[in-house]
Amino acid sequence: MAAVLAILLTHEMGHFLVALRYGVPASLPFFIPVPVLPFGTMGAVISLEGSAANRRQMFDLGLIGPLAGLIVAIPITIVASSICPTSR
Repeated sequence: MAAVLAILLTHEMGHFLVALRYGVPASLPFFIPVPVLPFGTMGAVISLEGSAANRRQMFDLGLIGPLAGLIVAIPITIVASSICPTSR
């Protein structure tokens, strides 16, 4: 569960940090809790003032979140694959 939260936090912080860079008003990420133990969260959201950004800034804001999450997800996947036994 910690790996999923790390990927999710990185994804949302990517959006947030780019918003700060461009001066677009944004909130910190809000995690939406779910009481079921295997997942822990239903996701996260940030509030952006989209009208304060131009088209290029909105493109960058939308793109950097998934890229940041991917940068964290790849090493987590590699480490998890090397640790977990495979059935043959």
